[in-house]
Amino acid sequence: MIMAMEIMAELEALLRIHPMTLTDLDVAAAQQLVRLSGEDYSSNNNNQKKRRRKNKNEGDFEDGEEEFDRSSQNEITSKTIEENFGKEEEVARPRKKRYRSLVSVYQAP
Repeated sequence: MIMAMEIMAELEALLRIHPMTLTDLDVAAAQQLVRLSGEDYSSNNNNQKKRRRKNKNEGDFEDGEEEFDRSSQNEITSKTIEENFGKEEEVARPRKKRYRSLVSVYQAP
């Protein structure tokens, strides 16, 4: 949360220095990033507390459990981004078809 306040203070300072540089859209995007970073920060704190409790109770975390925590956190973050900005459509470029000539196929090496 401290980080979010620092970012907002920097934005306000930039607005005072260059009032015409940042548009409303820029400010809205920055606020959205602050909200997202705040969610990540709070969830990371919760995960760290759980890990500390787990370490005290049963020893070290298993690698699989730690990996599961990361993947579930990534899923939550990506779902939050999709909700706020919409789903990103994948654009695949058409592949260039490569053909060999018949001469090169039947030539003796």
